[in-house]
Amino acid sequence: MTDPLAAGERIRVVTSTFERVRYREELVLRSPRLRALVEDLAPPVLFRGYLRIQSRVAQQIWARDIYDKHFDIDWYKINFNRIAVINLLCAGQQSPAYLEIGCRDNDCFDAIIAKDKIGVDPERGGTHRLTSDKFLSECGDKTFDVIFIDGLHTYEQVRRDIVNSLEHISTRGWIVLHDMFPRNWFEAHVPHIPEISNDWSGDVWKVGFELARSPDLDFRILKIDRGVGVLRVTKKNPDIPDLLSELRGKQFRYFYENVRHLPVLDYECGRAWIESCLRERSKVVEATSN
Repeated sequence: MTDPLAAGERIRVVTSTFERVRYREELVLRSPRLRALVEDLAPPVLFRGYLRIQSRVAQQIWARDIYDKHFDIDWYKINFNRIAVINLLCAGQQSPAYLEIGCRDNDCFDAIIAKDKIGVDPERGGTHRLTSDKFLSECGDKTFDVIFIDGLHTYEQVRRDIVNSLEHISTRGWIVLHDMFPRNWFEAHVPHIPEISNDWSGDVWKVGFELARSPDLDFRILKIDRGVGVLRVTKKNPDIPDLLSELRGKQFRYFYENVRHLPVLDYECGRAWIESCLRERSKVVEATSN
């Protein structure tokens, strides 16, 4: 059995040595072997100390991106989430076809009430093991009534997923987006900094500014579950403004200072908006069938 005191001394020497050299990022933050060594040798209290050191070092490395202001939101105290929104949208359709991009552990996919549903993820979960780019380019004329995008949390990929999804959305269909409302600089940071927090929304928020400016889309962000974007297509071949040059390099500070320009709603207001749109759609369908 390893002597805890001896192990603790070894960890102290390791961490103090790295502190003196100020922790090169590739040596500490990206070193599975070092982390495994600490996990194996250190008592829990020392391992927690090691994690605090990692967090401190990460903040030193990314110091230029730190922004002190934040949104004081506890998502767990808001008893609605993306699943509630998606099921509400599916309930407003007759035999809805559902597509989910980014399924991971199927927490959302398995909870969606739709007989015709496809889940796409290159690693695990869903029904199709491939990238969203490849799936949407190969699915032919297949259309979906509700598409949920929760794949790679980067502006470029999410924008591409939206553009490609619009080619396969049904008339008056819906697109739902996750992670539209980061609370602080490290949740919004690209790349993800797991040494500071496991919560990561990335810079998905950037596409919200483009969608909000489109005259062909009805777009809202529901202030629940890390920000749930809901997008209703109102025109065929909608135009989405390209703000890449304006948004390139922008960090959480930009989102915090400009969030007032986004159509953010609480859940009750968001639900009322969705139900109003569904009633409108139902009337159109009835009039067409008669």
